Amino acid sequence: MERLGKINKVDIYYLHWDDPKREFYLEWLPDKIFALFVIADDEHRRDDYKKMAGFFVNKKVIEVNSSDKEYDLIHDIFDRATINKEVSEGRDHTHSDFLEGTATTNGWDNFNQGFWMTTEIVEFDPVDEIICIDFTQRRVRKYLKQITKIVRKGWSPRSHFYWVIPPKYPIYDDEIKKPLRKSQKGFEKD
Repeated sequence: MERLGKINKVDIYYLHWDDPKREFYLEWLPDKIFALFVIADDEHRRDDYKKMAGFFVNKKVIEVNSSDKEYDLIHDIFDRATINKEVSEGRDHTHSDFLEGTATTNGWDNFNQGFWMTTEIVEFDPVDEIICIDFTQRRVRKYLKQITKIVRKGWSPRSHFYWVIPPKYPIYDDEIKKPLRKSQKGFEKD
């Protein structure tokens, strides 16, 4: 797991699901309050998505945002895992506060808006860390690092410098050919 930066005093971490040290990182995850940003683009990884949801539904996760091509599938899997957990714990599913205290799940077809919304949760709820989980083959670590710096500088989906970030999908690591110039706004070192 790699630290990407900090936004609003909250550390942002990156984990690629295929990382050989994944089990170690997840096993030693501190007992903190998390927000998750999940990037998924392959419907054939449904079992991996379920495994991830099953793990994090038992942690202190207050919000899950998903993006890329399978954002809706991730949303549905987390909702199902949350409901299954609540039912298995004997909560009355007919009561109005059945899902009280569980994670809010949102799917975003726009990658940048989804990431921004994940970082904005800290304005309203106490979050210790944001974890970005990447299921893509081509990886989005470098792009997440860049967008972390841009959001920290004040970018929002309604801001005047919309041109800084591509409109919908992430830029994969293999598409970023050279490091950005130091003079480019928002890309200064942490």
